[in-house]
Amino acid sequence: MAGLFNTLDTAKAISYANQSAYFRHFVLWRDPRAMRGLCLRWLMLTVAIYLAADLVTGIHISGPGGALLAAAVLGLLNALLRPLLLLLTLPLNLLTFGLFTIVVNALLLMMASGLAAGFRIDGFGAALLGAVLIGVVSGLLNLLVNERGRMQPLDLRAGRKHWR
Repeated sequence: MAGLFNTLDTAKAISYANQSAYFRHFVLWRDPRAMRGLCLRWLMLTVAIYLAADLVTGIHISGPGGALLAAAVLGLLNALLRPLLLLLTLPLNLLTFGLFTIVVNALLLMMASGLAAGFRIDGFGAALLGAVLIGVVSGLLNLLVNERGRMQPLDLRAGRKHWR
């Protein structure tokens, strides 16, 4: 019996060591690559918000600081509330083949405009158009950032993966 407990204790110790190594790798303040990727994606979301404010008449930004703050607030709302909202609206998402996700994104964009100073959206129609535009632009820009947090060109030749 003592051998079994020693084996289990050793397995637990190895499991905890692996978990701590796993969490140590992905903790942002200890991994500069992850922090670099986060900052790049934040700047790309800022560019997407700036472009949406330029193209959609109902979205207004007071300047670069307002766009940076709006991107930070929208990123936090997407990280914290979006999974819950998508879970709550799962039946509607299934019925609309995922198109209701655009409505959820528009609601989150309107929430961000209420929380971020220097960022204002006039109505739901502007939020809907802005959500589509921000989603497309930030999705295309995020294709350029790899898992190591570096900008890399896409390699679109046949038979190759995305990254060189």
